[in-house]
Amino acid sequence: PRKLWLNNIKLTQEMDGAGKAVYGDMRIGTSGEASIDPVWTQFNLASYLLGKGHHNALKIRALIELPSDTGIYWPPEFENAKGIGSPCTLMTQVTGNAGSENALYIREYTNGAAAVNASLTTAYSTTLPSGSYKNLYGTAINANVTLQPSTGFVYLKTSGFGCGGVSTPPPP
Repeated sequence: PRKLWLNNIKLTQEMDGAGKAVYGDMRIGTSGEASIDPVWTQFNLASYLLGKGHHNALKIRALIELPSDTGIYWPPEFENAKGIGSPCTLMTQVTGNAGSENALYIREYTNGAAAVNASLTTAYSTTLPSGSYKNLYGTAINANVTLQPSTGFVYLKTSGFGCGGVSTPPPP
């Protein structure tokens, strides 16, 4: 079975554990920053957050850069995800085929969660960790989520801050 995505996340975790930096430079086959798909952005951002440690960075950009591009693309999804807080645990596979990419992975943060369905063919559902949530665009969402194939999302808590829903206030 295909494990390229999963092995990339595990490599990120292992390198971080060894005190080494990992820099992800993701490119989408479009022209210019304005054409970068928000769904692709969220998949990459959620994937990054699943494996993130202390020595990781993520850059996304169009395959064909235009003179009008900034060189350091900072989409609204990146800005809105800044308040996700600190990781509570390592990523966990919550459903799907054990140890494969045909699965849904999640990682709780003190102020949110990142979830990725790495399957190419199957939609998966799960319940987010205890708390109430909104998406990165400010819309309240149900804690029971279904992710379509090859999608990832970052959710921000609106209540139940802390790990496991233990109530602590979010940072100002």
